[in-house]
Amino acid sequence: MKLYDIPDTQFSIAIRKFASSVFYPIFIALICYISWAYSLVFLGLWIATALFALLMVTQRNSIYVFPILILIFYIFPDFKEAYYWAGVNLGLCVLAVLYNIIVYKVKLNKGGLFYPIMATFFAAAVGGIIYTTITYGFVKYIKDTLFILMLTASFGGGYLFLNNTVSTEDIDYKKYISLTFCCLAALLIAEMITYFARADNVLEAIKYKTLRVGWGNTNTMATALMLTVPFFLYISTQYRYGAFFLLGAFLVYGAIWITESRGCIIASTPILLFYFIYLAVKSKGFKRYTLITVAAIFVSAVITLIIVFRSELYELFSKMFAKGLDDTGRVELYQEAWNLFKKHYIFGTGYFYRTDKTKSFMYMFHSTPLQIMANLGLVGVLAFAYFYYHKYKILFKNLKSSFGIAIIGSILSIEIYGLIDVSLVVYYLAITTILLLIIAQKNIADKNTDILRKEND
Repeated sequence: MKLYDIPDTQFSIAIRKFASSVFYPIFIALICYISWAYSLVFLGLWIATALFALLMVTQRNSIYVFPILILIFYIFPDFKEAYYWAGVNLGLCVLAVLYNIIVYKVKLNKGGLFYPIMATFFAAAVGGIIYTTITYGFVKYIKDTLFILMLTASFGGGYLFLNNTVSTEDIDYKKYISLTFCCLAALLIAEMITYFARADNVLEAIKYKTLRVGWGNTNTMATALMLTVPFFLYISTQYRYGAFFLLGAFLVYGAIWITESRGCIIASTPILLFYFIYLAVKSKGFKRYTLITVAAIFVSAVITLIIVFRSELYELFSKMFAKGLDDTGRVELYQEAWNLFKKHYIFGTGYFYRTDKTKSFMYMFHSTPLQIMANLGLVGVLAFAYFYYHKYKILFKNLKSSFGIAIIGSILSIEIYGLIDVSLVVYYLAITTILLLIIAQKNIADKNTDILRKEND
């Protein structure tokens, strides 16, 4: 037997059957939760890496690694301990990908987003070339650039590989991706519940936004939750008893309120309302009545809770209500970003611009457009404009599909929130966006194939 024939063996068929079932993303979510909750991140990473390698060896279709790629970022209770080990596991995954490319003779056609992605990383590589060299020295700039080049290879290579190996022929990819995001929501909410269960005072923890889960805080938790809402709504129309998924969408929206992330509440609310109305109008018969009935029951329950516990709820959310639309220091950051852009308007300061206030891997200006302008200058603005043009070109072509609009709603929620906080330049949101755009491209091709088939019939 040749290596090329491995996918046709009974073992590979059994792996494919499991990987295409709902139990597979549930399994990945459980591994991520256990690893996070009990600080077994190394064990979780090695299990995920082994599964990734197994799928690369036994399957030609790379869609089965999507649950791993979407869920694995929420496994880290502490980045400091797992940072270098994650790099080792990533290296092993790269070797598995190279095996798949060589054995299955994958042709790496560039696709619609390769050059736009590379343009953004070119801007990142030259970003700060003047500022960093003058401020910290040329050696520091070279070190930063080498890291950017590693990211370039990861994102560019990852897009090339996945865009050319993802197939939608042997799987109901719409349900598959939607269920994966439902599992992501379950994982995130489980982590929230665990954190609050371990807190000395749950109400105080919610009121004062102390939620910290290692990989993120209240705002990043809410941002990740936002991604999942449209997929809950979509999948609720795909099953006769989809009311459970519709209830899930409302529960996730409620979890966003628990984080007290004002920006995410503002961004997710219109997306939820618009997409719900769209699905209610488009659905027919039992499904339409189910959507409307469940929504009416949920809204009635929420109104009842607000009336009965209005004093307690006001006390719980009093700090958030008191802030209202207060900028919480953002205006000063925006002014700082604008001043840096004016001063370093060609190449910017680079992504690794730092001050004594920097608490993470990069100094956050709490606005994605201003982050790009300050860090990458005009070169970055042009590069991201090129990327956004092709990105929305893909999304626009998905408007005729209910699933396509779910993708649009998910990405658009990030974009809206990104106006008042960093989003696209956060690695797990950037990777998730690329994965969704790959699926959006496949959805366009699938839609065109259906049209041609109907015309031929």
